[in-house]
Amino acid sequence: MLLVGTVIISALDSWEAVLTSMVLIGAGLGLLMPAVAAGASLAVGPKEQGGVSGLVSACPAAGFVLGPISGGFLYQYYQPAAGWGAVVILLIVFVATLKPLRNPAPSAA
Repeated sequence: MLLVGTVIISALDSWEAVLTSMVLIGAGLGLLMPAVAAGASLAVGPKEQGGVSGLVSACPAAGFVLGPISGGFLYQYYQPAAGWGAVVILLIVFVATLKPLRNPAPSAA
């Protein structure tokens, strides 16, 4: 949903398209963030839980700081570049998550 909403907001200019894309982006983030936190905590051992929790909490904060700065820079020079830049970043992250782990952590059974 996040990727679809970002593509819609990058490609279309109507008010309805912006509204629809923001709903999709919000719903996508609402579903994604708990899943990322849960997946990260399951991927490490008990001694690494605090570090992973801190990293998972810090990354969105860094995005909230760096996103508007980089988006504003891109928007200043070529307006569609800000939205399409977000699409490219999301596609890279999506493809990176498709790659399986080489040495997955043993499950705690």
